[in-house]
Amino acid sequence: MKSVILAIVLSGAVSSGAAAPSNALLNGSFESSAMDAPTRVDIALLTDWETEGGYMMLERGVNGDSNVAAHTGEQFVSMGHSGAMGDRLWQSFTTGAGGVYEVSFATRSIQGSVTQALFVSITDDATDGELASAVVMEMPFEDGWTEHAFSFTAVSNSTTIRFLHATGSHQANVALDSVVVLIPAPPVLALLGLGLVCTRRR
Repeated sequence: MKSVILAIVLSGAVSSGAAAPSNALLNGSFESSAMDAPTRVDIALLTDWETEGGYMMLERGVNGDSNVAAHTGEQFVSMGHSGAMGDRLWQSFTTGAGGVYEVSFATRSIQGSVTQALFVSITDDATDGELASAVVMEMPFEDGWTEHAFSFTAVSNSTTIRFLHATGSHQANVALDSVVVLIPAPPVLALLGLGLVCTRRR
């Protein structure tokens, strides 16, 4: 009977380990504060993210201004309007030291033919040290959405992801969507090994 009970416990451990990874970020696809119809509004309506500088918009596509559908869901963020540069978008999230996290997001141009640069960085909140970074060069409108990904190893219990739009031009707006930081799956093999040892002893 004891071995049967143990098998059930182990089965639960395997099932939980196989669960789909979850996003450490809140509102990663910018769907909160949903708008009823295609439009663009001031970035102040965006929830769960901090913003600074430049000229950003929260958009629901396809609208009459950008004529772009979102990469995920219905809404996305656009940066660099009216020739502004230096748009900043960031969010802090909980991490576990030593955990390896996968970052992914999608970008595209929404108007013009000027190549744009979007700088992405991951920093540790305890030390303000940079853990990883990437520069995205976004090409003209016709190229559509491009998906990007990289990884980092956390060193404390709080980490921040930041996006900086680094190109200013009246013919350069960049859209951002589908921002995900995957939480590492809990280790299951160690639990399985412990269960097998217990079975042998009994």
